[in-house]
Order: sequence, then C-alpha cells, then structure tokens
Amino acid sequence: MNRGIMSYLKLNRLTLLDGIAIILIVFYHSIQTFNTPDAIFWKSTIEIQVLGLVLFTFISGYKFVLNHINELEDKQFLKKYFAKRFIRLYKPYIGYSLLIFIPEYIAIYIATHYFKADFGGITNFWNSLNIQGLENLLVGTNFIAMHLWYLFSLLIITVICIIILYFFNIQTLFIFSLLMLLYNIISAGYYKTSIFLIDDRTMLYLPVFIFGMFLAYYKDNENTKKIFIAFSILFVIALIQIINHSQTSYQLTTCVYGLTFPCLMMLTSSILMKFEYINNILQFCGKYSFQIYLFHVPIIVPALQRSVVYVANLDFSIVPYVITILSIILSIYAYEICKKIRLNILFE
Repeated sequence: MNRGIMSYLKLNRLTLLDGIAIILIVFYHSIQTFNTPDAIFWKSTIEIQVLGLVLFTFISGYKFVLNHINELEDKQFLKKYFAKRFIRLYKPYIGYSLLIFIPEYIAIYIATHYFKADFGGITNFWNSLNIQGLENLLVGTNFIAMHLWYLFSLLIITVICIIILYFFNIQTLFIFSLLMLLYNIISAGYYKTSIFLIDDRTMLYLPVFIFGMFLAYYKDNENTKKIFIAFSILFVIALIQIINHSQTSYQLTTCVYGLTFPCLMMLTSSILMKFEYINNILQFCGKYSFQIYLFHVPIIVPALQRSVVYVANLDFSIVPYVITILSIILSIYAYEICKKIRLNILFE
C-alpha cells in the first residue's frame, strides 16, 4: 500500500464504524436523565458508552498502521507524526473548551440563579473557576467539557506508542500491550488506585488502540479473519455473561469489549455496507464523528434532556432515541455555523 493511502472500500468501512461509535456515545449521554427499564439496561448493564469508545480507539490504532505501515521504523516520520498528532488532539481539547466556556457559563448561571438548579456538574463548575481548575484542565481534568478526557487520553496513548516505536519496534509494542492488558485484568479484580501517574481510563484503552494496530499490521495474514470470527463469538458469550451478572466492573467490561466488540463490527461492517440507506446514514455520521463528539455535550444533549423531561414532562422509552437523533443533527449544524464564521480555527 502506498504511503498515506487506504483503499476506497477500507476507508468507507472505517468511516462507517466511526459512525456506529459516535451514535453509541451520543446515545449513552442522551439516556443519562432517564430511568426507563431500557435506559437502565443500556447505561448500567451493557455500559454502552464503552462500546462506542473501544470502537473509536480501535479504529484510531487501525488507521494509524494502515496509513503508515511502511513508515513505522522511520524515526524522522515518527517525530513529525508525534508533533502533528499532538496538535491534532490537544488543539481541539483546549480550543473547544474555550469556545464552549462562555455559553456554558451563561447556561449554568441561569440554571443556578433563576431555576435554583443544584447538582454535581454545576457545583464542580463553580468550584473549578480558579487557578487550580485551570491547571487541572491543562493536564486532562476538564471541568468545562468533561467528555474531552477521551481526547487527552488518546493523546497520551499516542505518545506512549510512538515512544516505544521510536526506541524499540512494533513487536515490542505488541508485547507491551499484552502486559498492559494483563495489568488491567488483574486491577479489575483488585481495583483501588492506579500504580501509574496516568488516568486509569487511559491505561484501559491503551491495549485497545494497540490491538487495532496489530490487526492492521497483520491484515493480510490468513489467520486475521479467524481472529475476527473467534473474538466475535467471544463478544456474544461475554455479553450474555455481563447481562446475567450486572455487577461486572467497568475495568473488566472495557478489557473484554476492547478485544471483542471491534472484531464483531469489522465483520458486520461489510454486511451493513450492502444496505444503502443504513450505509449512507452511518457514513454521514462517521464523516462528522469528530465534530459530533465535540459539540454534542455539554450544551446540546443536556438542553434537549431538560426540555423534554422537565419542561414537556415526557419520560417515554422512545424519547432518548429521539434526543440522540436531534443531538447528532444539531451538533453538525453547530459545527457548520462555527465553520462558516471561522470559529473552527480554534479546534481544527
């Protein structure tokens, strides 16, 4: 494969998977204020946000190797890629926080002083308006847009992978990921605090990123499809176990989903692409997946939730699904407006 080029079919498949991932993540945030049986099932039993995040993470690792498979031992490339990737992830982390701060401040001020709202997110926001809060924001604890922890974690994951590739090789990276997976599984059973100076969630998603790299690196190997099939079966078995034992820890769920769910999606994506209507919707969502991830919270989804639950007093099972669709549409519109008035320079 030529430098930086993926086949049209492969690119479409990965874009479709990005679309699935972002829909799962937006849906998770959309069901937070609902206590219908299916909402509780999705957010508490299935941990649907983990499915979206592991899929995003896997695809990121897969794309990295697929695009640059012939450059992974080139130290000059790795240095340039590190700088490019740092800007690509840290700029939107800071830029979107700056963009959303004023509208979020106004919304929280109105909620606090006029509607007498008082819950964890509001209290944390007011308590973080100081130098300590700013310092925490710069190093990954974002009180303005808490969902951006994932961008910061993805940045740390990329740094770790590039350092190992720079000083060692990709085989060492694969061995390292096995050790990290083992650590994550053990810590899931004896979980208290991390022995690393890094967010535990980062360590959980690191093996998933490297697993994506691994399958992209050996994509032409005849055994790769067998891995997809075997791990897809394991996902179904694991899902049944998780449903039957709803107390499964977040750490263990992430470890299991990270290895199995992306494999199932890689297998089923070729089937989904045959259904034109479904394919077009998922491709569209995948095309805007990064922008949707940025914009859907902390204003759009919460505003829709409160409008529906507290104003319209609707709490039907179908409502979170409607909120998910509206949130995706409004996020894209919000991005396009920012792009039109050139505010996208803050995060792109």
